[in-house]
Amino acid sequence: MSVFSRMFLGASIFLGAFLLFSLEPLMGKYLLPWFGGSSAVWTTAMFFFQFMLLAAYAYADLGSRFLNSRVQAALHAALLAAGVLFLSILPATSESLLPTDNPVLRLLAVLALSVGLPFFILATRAPLLQSWVARLGTKRSPYRLYALSNLASILGLVTYPIFVEPSLSLHAQARVWSVGFLIYAAATLGFMISKKIWRQKNALLLAAQEIPKEKIQPRRAALWVLLSFIPSTLFLGTTSVITQDIAPIPFLWVMPLLLYLLSFVLCFESPLWYNRARILPAYLLAMICLAPLLLYHALAIQVFRVAGRLPLRRTPIGVPC
Repeated sequence: MSVFSRMFLGASIFLGAFLLFSLEPLMGKYLLPWFGGSSAVWTTAMFFFQFMLLAAYAYADLGSRFLNSRVQAALHAALLAAGVLFLSILPATSESLLPTDNPVLRLLAVLALSVGLPFFILATRAPLLQSWVARLGTKRSPYRLYALSNLASILGLVTYPIFVEPSLSLHAQARVWSVGFLIYAAATLGFMISKKIWRQKNALLLAAQEIPKEKIQPRRAALWVLLSFIPSTLFLGTTSVITQDIAPIPFLWVMPLLLYLLSFVLCFESPLWYNRARILPAYLLAMICLAPLLLYHALAIQVFRVAGRLPLRRTPIGVPC
């Protein structure tokens, strides 16, 4: 791979991940006052972002399987062009008055209309670019790019509450983010042009044939899907509890997500980081130490509620605090 191709690839992977995870707290911060300042705003927004992430991965996977290189390259170039043409991430105030009484549906609709397309485009970057790299016949494993992607995601999350939020207004943040998206689109197109993705049909097929195919049993696939739900559910539940008991602010939003992404870095960067013989005992020890703390926390909350020092109900989404 040439130097220019590596530069375009690295810029696309890194910048796309940085923009993706800086957009999440930005939109949460912008929409929080619209829906009563409730912590459920962030949980609902995270549901939308997770759903769009899954849709983007499906797009990349199905395109790699059923479309030839020319069609796939043309489709993604058109998608990037559409993202640039309709790049306006901050929703208009009128969008908060969408014809629905359900605040959750209204919040999902506002997110879809404002950031649905750019978020979807950014979310396709990791699986799609890595698929192209893997099928171009390079000897290095493309999965290491996940580590670069997640490191950029962590950087985007860390810099937002520490540097971005205190220094820039929401409208200034949106303008800077839009400039970053334009650079990302140019880097992705640069990689596609430098590697002539639309001409790599034979190379793609040959590389795919060299990959050993292992038949996966449906039971194992179902287990993988089930296990993937567990960390996402725990991550959202932990974030919800923290922001309900303390405050719905970006700093508390990003901390659980940061730890969640760090686990991906450790797993994908190198086999030396993830060693089941070391990780599993540490995991069991952590669970043993955590169980009494969780039990103590639950009992303490009940005691304070009985004493009248905590409200029996938390503020739902859409009701001002």
